[in-house]
Amino acid sequence: MSDNISAKSNEELEKGISHQQSGQLDEALACFQLSLKYDPKNVVALCNIGAILLLRGKLDVAISCLKLAISIKPEYAFAHYIMGNALTEKHQPQAAVASYQKAIEVQTDYASAYNNMGNALLSQGEMVAAAKCYQKAIDHKADFSTAYFNLSEAKEFTHISQTQAMTNLLKKESDTMGKIALNFALGKAMADLGLDSEAFAYYITGNELMRTTINFDLAKTTDEFKSYISQFNNEFFFQRKTGGCLDKTPIFILGMPRSGSTLIEQILSSHPKVYGGGEQLFLKEVLFENVTDNLDKLPQAIADMPIKSAEKLGQAYISKLCELAPESQFITDKMPNNFIYIGIIKTILPNAKIIHSVRSPTDTCLSIFQKKFSGVHNYAYDLTELGEYYNLYADLMDHWREVLPNTILDIAYEDLTKNQESQSKRILNYCNLEWNDNCLNFHQTNRNINTASNNQVRKPMYRSSVGRWHRFEAQLQPLIKALDGG
Repeated sequence: MSDNISAKSNEELEKGISHQQSGQLDEALACFQLSLKYDPKNVVALCNIGAILLLRGKLDVAISCLKLAISIKPEYAFAHYIMGNALTEKHQPQAAVASYQKAIEVQTDYASAYNNMGNALLSQGEMVAAAKCYQKAIDHKADFSTAYFNLSEAKEFTHISQTQAMTNLLKKESDTMGKIALNFALGKAMADLGLDSEAFAYYITGNELMRTTINFDLAKTTDEFKSYISQFNNEFFFQRKTGGCLDKTPIFILGMPRSGSTLIEQILSSHPKVYGGGEQLFLKEVLFENVTDNLDKLPQAIADMPIKSAEKLGQAYISKLCELAPESQFITDKMPNNFIYIGIIKTILPNAKIIHSVRSPTDTCLSIFQKKFSGVHNYAYDLTELGEYYNLYADLMDHWREVLPNTILDIAYEDLTKNQESQSKRILNYCNLEWNDNCLNFHQTNRNINTASNNQVRKPMYRSSVGRWHRFEAQLQPLIKALDGG
């Protein structure tokens, strides 16, 4: 290759990286592609294309780019690192761990690779190994706030001295997201140590900082929920007694986050006929691709949709879901906020089972407030807003029960932890599944779990989280007032 062509390739590469760092992904992608046109073996351009495609959910194409980059330059650590990220998104944590290990073999101080390998191990229940990875990440990058947060999720703190490094780093941290991570990590550590006042002070700060980074409009959310109540009424369902895809594969597990839905899924996925699909975006993807990408217009768009279209939408969802486990008789979808779309679910998938996970409002909201979510839960970072959102959710669930009687199975976390076998039998009976003793030993089921309850469901049933809000009753007064409608 001539020096001139190589120079042009690198020039476009540098432009692309500049655009990428500025968040201009379309422009970055165009530059990287032009760089490859000049030099098809430019592995940096290939890897950056893979990274952008990964961000856009085009996993298979991203992986193809990364495989090509690795074939050209096997000793390029960044290629293995991005491949690990892609395999994590593909729910292949063991393969992801192998990719991160290759990245570390090439670059022994690759802190981000250690951190992300910890995430992949954590999803498999490998808590000790994950914690070691996070510590390695910190050893190589002492100011790695995210790794400290991840470490706090993987271990239990037993002595105040274990928090000193985080406390020192927080004093120096200037990045907002870094401050958020450290405040949530220290909140978790103090709660582990029984220092409740100190814990809640960190949680308050972490949530206040997080609230400055997101947009949440309670009035708009109220209008959205009211539109579902208005549109999906008794008359709507009377007119749609037939239609939709009759497939019985999906079991939706929904409700508020931190209400016990992961526990329910773990029990179900311990049955040999059920595959635990985890939190999936399939329903939204199908609606956006086939109905409208404007959430405000979704209820009306479904109402205006010909009855025949409901079957098409249902089948499109089933096609995506069954890719997870083609041989399984039942597959769970545990996206919590699907509770908003229950009316749509029963329109396009009338035979789908819907399990609603319920927990004490104060325990649920406390647990939400103590978590830094990776997904979008914009209502979660202010105690008053959190309580008001919970009330909107509860009203919507009351509506679904009224217009869809005997359709939704409510499972209370408190009942499940108190009467494990009888409640597990209720779940299986509702899903038309015969009893299986594995469901009582759910904590022994080995599966990939990517939710905040990952650690908890690896343990036998326990009740220590019931009524936990009493520990923080004084600090929770704004929440309690909001839940009471004050």
